[in-house]
Amino acid sequence: MVKKLQAAADAIFLAPLNMTGISQPLALSQSQTWLFSEAVRVAGLSIVDEGWDRNTSTAFAAPAAYGIGICQHYRRPSLCIEEGNAMKSGNLLALEYTDLVYSAQIMWVFEGSLNIKDEDFIYGSSDLGSKSAFRLQVGEDAYWMEICARTQSLLESSGMFPTRVILIGDRAKDRDFLRVLQDCLSNASNLHYQSLDGEYMEQDHDHQDSSDLVFGHTIIDPVSAAARGAAKIVKRAMESPGGCIESRECYQWRDEDGW
Repeated sequence: MVKKLQAAADAIFLAPLNMTGISQPLALSQSQTWLFSEAVRVAGLSIVDEGWDRNTSTAFAAPAAYGIGICQHYRRPSLCIEEGNAMKSGNLLALEYTDLVYSAQIMWVFEGSLNIKDEDFIYGSSDLGSKSAFRLQVGEDAYWMEICARTQSLLESSGMFPTRVILIGDRAKDRDFLRVLQDCLSNASNLHYQSLDGEYMEQDHDHQDSSDLVFGHTIIDPVSAAARGAAKIVKRAMESPGGCIESRECYQWRDEDGW
């Protein structure tokens, strides 16, 4: 599989690959990560900052679909401009809800630039996937209350309230999930709910309920978005003098080596 991916990427970029970033759900087990990592090494590639949570989070990578990705690798540069214009500045909350995982991440976006204040502002749990929950029964009030509580705790710890919400995952358009999400974030004003089909609408508590939200066909593939996010991390590491990714790591490298 890795060999096929490598060959396909070489054909697209017209240059050999020597480094890769892995993008996967936060709840993927360490043993599964190790197996894939071994396959990558056998293929002759190196992995950037393996084990770094944000490198393996689809919740982090999804905004790449909105202009934060590696646009210069597009064959049609105009697409980059379109994506950059689509990303509005503000606090972006990315929520991933699948059969196996519920994860959330809050980040600040300004004119296409992504800023994550602290790695604690990421939450991922395999306990709350629609088919993997084992402490709570999916569909019961206690289950939805737990999802809401985890989300609110994330926002409180970050000190940020979202102006836009991106919904990710094959269960993210579940009507019960959307209803709970609206109630959970009911204090937001002018909050945009946005799915990966690029459509959104303002929340109006007097005239709108969860059934009014967009359930359209997904045009932008979440998997592709995640892959672009991982590629962005690789690109950042390759361009930085010390191969660092986070600003804290870069500052430490600069102080130690006089950069």
